Amino acid sequence: MRLLVSLVVSLVLICSPVWSAESKVSEDEKILVTRVQHNFDETLDIIRHVLYQNGFTVAHIQRCDGGLKEMGYETDKYRVVFFGRLPEVREISQSHAELIPFLPFKILIYAEGKESVVSILNPESLIPMVKDKSLTSRFETWKKEFVQILQQAQVAE
Repeated sequence: MRLLVSLVVSLVLICSPVWSAESKVSEDEKILVTRVQHNFDETLDIIRHVLYQNGFTVAHIQRCDGGLKEMGYETDKYRVVFFGRLPEVREISQSHAELIPFLPFKILIYAEGKESVVSILNPESLIPMVKDKSLTSRFETWKKEFVQILQQAQVAE
């Protein structure tokens, strides 16, 4: 648990882009990230709904605030949402064991003031790890879907 929390926090802090007024979804990084103008609880509900609308299943929602407090962070609004399409996760896990640590995919949601920050690993960042180049188009498709999910979360009412 501590290792997962440390990894996620490190990835977000290291890979998060600098925010600007015109940035909607940063997609040139290893992490796809956006800021949502909703509070944490609303954002969590929106993400669950948007994932469902896009054909994904939420497998688990992990609370990470306990581990964060032990590391000195003061937040109780920090969740990791594990999601995917079960047939895809099974297929990829069976044929590409090197991708198992990344599946199902994870969305990180945390509160920052009255807003929320939402991030997902850019699946295209996994391409160099896989020798089977036939997966490249699947990674590209997932990236498009993940960007769409983040955009839908931004405009949700």
